Amino acid sequence: EGLLSEGPSRIRSLLDVADDVREIFEKARGTIGQVETDKILRLTGAYATMNEQEGVRDKEGKLIQQEDLRRYAFFCDSHYTRNLVYANEHFEMIIVCWDKDQSSFIHSHSGSDCWMTVLDGTIEEELYSLVDPNISISDVVFGGPCPEIKRDHQASYCTGQVLHINDHLGLHRMKAPSTSRGITLHIYAPPIKIATKFDQDKGAHMEEPELYSKYGKKVSQQE
Repeated sequence: EGLLSEGPSRIRSLLDVADDVREIFEKARGTIGQVETDKILRLTGAYATMNEQEGVRDKEGKLIQQEDLRRYAFFCDSHYTRNLVYANEHFEMIIVCWDKDQSSFIHSHSGSDCWMTVLDGTIEEELYSLVDPNISISDVVFGGPCPEIKRDHQASYCTGQVLHINDHLGLHRMKAPSTSRGITLHIYAPPIKIATKFDQDKGAHMEEPELYSKYGKKVSQQE
């Protein structure tokens, strides 16, 4: 039954997390509820806090998490980066690196669920909803005007903290503080093919989200 049967303390790498998440999806047979959400967040949270809880080191005395994470953590001065760790037909696992003061657009998740875990630093979230109660996010006509939205909540998450969001729960924007970088782990199910952005001035529009790296290598080096 994989590492999941041995508990989150057996998690040693991002690919360990991917193996267990894949097992969760196989057993759920496409139906992801609160039980599966709790398991996914427990696994990713265990990875994030692994060093603090157990002080796990390799034979050379280096922290395993830091070495493992470094393979996928690429920063860029001009924008946050999306770095693919693993993907199949059910879900994708992406490391997002945020330099100081970098932020996403206000966005939905195109029908996907998103589980996010802070791996390093602090990340701020702003949660939004549509003002008109008679329309839902799925009703929005992309390429047209942006419906009126309002900010409902703002929170900060530090290393090891987790969150879950989908279109039923609202829109959000993520941001690194002006004083420090951050790294987050995102699991999207199913994989997001089109990003949906909400801008009160420019309208609502869709675009294909770009990857900065795949499987530990920059996309620019693969072309």
